[in-house]
Amino acid sequence: MKKRWNTGSMIIFLKQLELHGATVRSSQAGGDYDTSAITIEPEEGDPLFLCGFNCDDPVDAKDDADVEMLELSDGLDSRGGLNSSDPITCAIFGTVISALRRAGWQVVGSMDEYF
Repeated sequence: MKKRWNTGSMIIFLKQLELHGATVRSSQAGGDYDTSAITIEPEEGDPLFLCGFNCDDPVDAKDDADVEMLELSDGLDSRGGLNSSDPITCAIFGTVISALRRAGWQVVGSMDEYF
């Protein structure tokens, strides 16, 4: 089941969470099957990256599209997900993934396994 990704709305959603002072901002759009990314950057620690994606249908409007899943990763390992050992990064990751799943999103560590 697809859900509506809107980059601006997702940034507002994330900023309402306890992110230990991390900056939340939009970053460059990805490939054909994913949305614009959002970077969650703590003052100290490793940043996290979030984007939506589809397995079969290209994403035409990078900031406002229906997507199947979200990818949440720290970008430290090609396998995706959380690889950092920084306590703030780990806390933010847990807060974000929990909030997204409670909101009905399917969140995965890497979209690579779907392609």
